[in-house]
Amino acid sequence: MGRMQPHTTVIGFLGASGGLGTSSLACAVARLCADVGTPTLLVDLAPGGGGLDQLAGLSHEPGLRWPMHDREVLALPAGRLPAQDGLRVLSHPGPRARPATGEVTAPPSGPARPLGPAALEAVARLARGQGATVLDLPRADHPEAPAWWDLCYHLVLLSGTAPSQVSAALAARELLATGLGLVARPAPGFGLDPHDVAGLVGLPLLDRLPHDPTVAQALAEQEPPGTREGPLRATACTVLARVAELDRGAA
Repeated sequence: MGRMQPHTTVIGFLGASGGLGTSSLACAVARLCADVGTPTLLVDLAPGGGGLDQLAGLSHEPGLRWPMHDREVLALPAGRLPAQDGLRVLSHPGPRARPATGEVTAPPSGPARPLGPAALEAVARLARGQGATVLDLPRADHPEAPAWWDLCYHLVLLSGTAPSQVSAALAARELLATGLGLVARPAPGFGLDPHDVAGLVGLPLLDRLPHDPTVAQALAEQEPPGTREGPLRATACTVLARVAELDRGAA
């Protein structure tokens, strides 16, 4: 499929294991991009999640979510995606709250939305109209994962520091040709030093991201994670600063 044109950038976030806050970091980075005036697309590539539109605070915004069939996927128009303040979101359907009653409804049942060639072609097309595209990538063991990695200019790997989490990061790293760097999530209790994890994985350590209580506070207020000052926002800023530095060097 190849990469985007030089005036665009595509940043992918890959969690080596579950529960690392990969979607929250992707959302925070996308929101920051939009807040500085960069038209930004945030893409949900993690089937089975709660819907990235919900995390981004756009669950009540009208617009299209991932369709079921390739023909509809290929025809996705950017102008009909949920959007707010420069950020567009292509999300899997998640639970919805009915405005009149507040009752939460489950997402539509059925097979997972496609992540194959049609989805890849659609996202590549949509990304060409944006200043930045942020991908919340599928797990490394997903059969379509390598094709999505190839679409990224920059790829950030998230890893915990517990031994089992580091093992998962090593397994994911073996499949990656390259990467922007590692964000380490310190494990409660015993865990390796983040610098040691980065050395083992063979990626530069971008940041150490501890538990951030502002994420839960933002969700309670239906705000995107990273809106409030805290570790998540600081890490998102660090990632974007490194992306901007590399993009300037490549220009």
